[in-house]
Amino acid sequence: MNGGVFKAAIGPTQIRVVAIGSVFLVPKRVHWIACNPSAPNAHWELADDLDGLSAVVYEHFDTDKHSEHIDFFPPFEFKVGCYVKTLTNTTSLVFCYE
Repeated sequence: MNGGVFKAAIGPTQIRVVAIGSVFLVPKRVHWIACNPSAPNAHWELADDLDGLSAVVYEHFDTDKHSEHIDFFPPFEFKVGCYVKTLTNTTSLVFCYE
C-alpha cells in the first residue's frame, strides 16, 4: 500500500508447472499452454478443481518429443481452479492465464 493506493497486476500471468498439483486455486481463463516433453509419448491431463478428484476437462497426448504451444480461442475457462492430474514424460507446462 502506497498512500492508500493499491497496485494491481494488469494483463495475463504466466506460471511454470513441473509436477502434479494445483496451478491456480480460483476461477481463471487460460489463453495458452506451452508444453515441454522430456520423451516421446508425453501425456498430461487437467481438471477443473482444487484436488484432482474430478473428471479430466483437457487432455494432451504427443507421440514425439517436440515442444508445443497450444492456443485457446476463446480462452479455456476453469470455473473452480486448475489441477494437473497427470504429467508423464513432460518436463514442464507453462500456463498463460488471467
